[in-house]
Amino acid sequence: NISGCLQVNPEDTFYVCLEPSACLGGPDSTCAPGYAGPLCGVCEAGYGKERFQCLPCFRPWLGVISMVAFVVASVLVYAVVVGTTLHDNSLHGQPGHHEVVTGPSMKILVNHLQMICTVGGFQLQWDSLVSTVFSSLEIVINGNIDFRSFNCVFRPGFFGKFATYMGTPFVLVAIFLTGFGAYFLVSKAYGRRARFWSNVVATTVVTMYILYPVLLQWVAYVHVCPELYGTGLLLEDLTVSCSGPVYGMWLSMSWFFGVLYAVMLPGLCLGLIYGFRRRGTLLRRRAVFSQ
Repeated sequence: NISGCLQVNPEDTFYVCLEPSACLGGPDSTCAPGYAGPLCGVCEAGYGKERFQCLPCFRPWLGVISMVAFVVASVLVYAVVVGTTLHDNSLHGQPGHHEVVTGPSMKILVNHLQMICTVGGFQLQWDSLVSTVFSSLEIVINGNIDFRSFNCVFRPGFFGKFATYMGTPFVLVAIFLTGFGAYFLVSKAYGRRARFWSNVVATTVVTMYILYPVLLQWVAYVHVCPELYGTGLLLEDLTVSCSGPVYGMWLSMSWFFGVLYAVMLPGLCLGLIYGFRRRGTLLRRRAVFSQ
């Protein structure tokens, strides 16, 4: 048998493996160490998945440190983008601050790095250093949790990660409402002026701007079910059959979140901007102006 391919029956039916190094080929058509299951696409215990690769897990303490480091880096990037946006909002319209460019410049930079992450997603023969750079950018910039340390520590499965991604915007909006609400009430009690809704809207829009690519990416993953071994299997988790009732439930949820994030939210934002413009209040809506 050819290396990188897997023979699945005596009639010489071959499949190209998702990760070429996972399939050793040879007369027994076996999987490499750490790989198992259909197309050698499932990671054995002690291995964590990064896209289609199964990599040895770090020692528990080292895995936790690695995961925390990536989380802290992601939070810092997010805090800088949100902070510059809120700062620009507070300066807009003040004398000497007719043009605020820090927030938009940070968003352009993040968008550029997200495009680089998209290039890294192509299944090309990247060398190990370039692959590491792409993976690190994907984690930090897109908030990707599908990396070795996270999978080794939690082993959540595909639908666990899907639910985490889809629920994250709701959790963050609840945090924004609570945080800015408390700040508004405290400021009001001390006689200081504070904005509530404009800060909540600005922070929510920036959050969706950052999470948008990865949210739609994971919605799309649910719909990729190639025909393997005579049945449809979920490409991102080859242990999941695409013909069962459990998959049908998650498929329905993916349609709901796809319509919500890809159609309804952008439509709502455009509607708000159009309404503000017609009423001549667009420039006074600092949260909208900065986006």
